[in-house]
Amino acid sequence: MARPTIHVRRLAAVWLLAALALGMPRAAAQDPAPVAPVVVTLAAHAELGGLDVLVRDLGTVESPLPELTQRIADLRVAPRPARGFARTFERAEIERCLLDAGLPPDAFLLSGNTSVVARPITALIDTERVREVADGIAQALLTDDGRTTADVEWELDRPLLPAHVPPGRAGLELRGRVHPEWSTAASLTVDVEVVVDGAVERTIPVTYRLRHFATVLVPVRGVRRGETLSPTDVAERRIAVPAEASARLGYAALGDLDGKVAGRNLVAGRPLRIDELSDPAVVLRNDPVKLISRRGRVQVAIDGIALEDGALGARIRVQNLASHRAVEAVVQGPGLCVVPTAPEIVR
Repeated sequence: MARPTIHVRRLAAVWLLAALALGMPRAAAQDPAPVAPVVVTLAAHAELGGLDVLVRDLGTVESPLPELTQRIADLRVAPRPARGFARTFERAEIERCLLDAGLPPDAFLLSGNTSVVARPITALIDTERVREVADGIAQALLTDDGRTTADVEWELDRPLLPAHVPPGRAGLELRGRVHPEWSTAASLTVDVEVVVDGAVERTIPVTYRLRHFATVLVPVRGVRRGETLSPTDVAERRIAVPAEASARLGYAALGDLDGKVAGRNLVAGRPLRIDELSDPAVVLRNDPVKLISRRGRVQVAIDGIALEDGALGARIRVQNLASHRAVEAVVQGPGLCVVPTAPEIVR
């Protein structure tokens, strides 16, 4: 094992300061022998809860200096064995760890057992706890109108499995965050991180399928084209809509009915869209109309017959009674249509 130079210097400094604190002269403090040695008493068995094996996991550490005791107890001996596997730590391995940390041979004493059988212990993270964290992140995101509609249902894409993790020395916590690369309008993935002693031990991805809904208006009866619509002719209904935001646009609301008529025949129970509404027609099919054509200061008026219904400002086909040809005209009022260009009126 390589000697950690920085840690050696820190331990040497602690040893020197500790010796001075005991009232020893500086010359004597440079020799740690007069200071009572650190006693490490090894246990026969050890349970490992952290991510690494420390000296404190394998036994007790005692010395007259609390700071030194803490530093030696926190020395890393080896990585944590895999779950379900045990490992034996011999006294010689622990002694090498202390020597590599910068302690002189006569500054510590190993006592107790000659070896320690260490087994890792685990904590079970149940699926309900993971789901609770992930659901909180998903709910906060899906109720943000800047991300998507608030009317969204979600369900797990696949069942979650219980996770076994080290319980840690200071405990563990779960924290979640959205995984943007794995999230779309139709799915959402939340990464639940298992944090043990301040470090992320593992990440559990939780993926949801999303269903989007919208509240729309549906006719309660069949409505013929041109009929005026009132709030009593429709009812609200919640329906599933495609995930894309554009697909949730275009549905009519109650305020859209004011002054409107059915632009086509409407089927009872089918969602009502804005483009199925139109302004009331001021010219009806087969109505006699005046066809007006203007060019400069010259205005020509010719009799015609409307070939279709038209609201104010709509373009409709009108038959020119003089030529019996159909022309396109703009409805300007009841019985009045204006031809956009003069040549069309005489062809």
